[in-house]
Amino acid sequence: HVASARREVAGTENFQSADKKRLAELQSKRVHAFCILRVICPDKSVLQVHFRAADTGEYVVSQIKPLLAPEVQSAGWYLYQSPPLKRLGLRETMASAGFTPGANVYLGFESTKPGPPYLEAGLFAQMGPAPALERGVNAPAGPSFSGEAMGWGTGQRLGASGGAGDVAGTQRTTAAGGVTS
Repeated sequence: HVASARREVAGTENFQSADKKRLAELQSKRVHAFCILRVICPDKSVLQVHFRAADTGEYVVSQIKPLLAPEVQSAGWYLYQSPPLKRLGLRETMASAGFTPGANVYLGFESTKPGPPYLEAGLFAQMGPAPALERGVNAPAGPSFSGEAMGWGTGQRLGASGGAGDVAGTQRTTAAGGVTS
């Protein structure tokens, strides 16, 4: 009996306890000791802060608060992830919240949202000038290259030649039915 019990404990038999399986899972998991949080403000400014994975939400909030503008500090603010909206719990650790090794969180407000800047004056001054709004997806539309501008979608008279020259707009049918060149 002693020999078979030893084999079972050693794992040479097919028997494995739930504790051994759990231990094997834990040993194979990657453990992160630190957490990098990127706090994204409503004006798209980002504050990057580093915490230990065992730090609680209460500690994180207390450390971030002095880095925010006085108007933000006095407003009811919180940190959340989205979608779906999940607020950082004050008793929750960074690891249990799933924020390790890093996470993007957003700055939210209980009631009225104060205006920018959201970061403390010293941090805000380090950011430099705001980028021009005339870039990227915010840029105003330039010359239109839509189908209508290219002559597409304009009616053609049945029986008119369907060559490639007609597509360029050399012959168009007007709303009254007349042909223009």
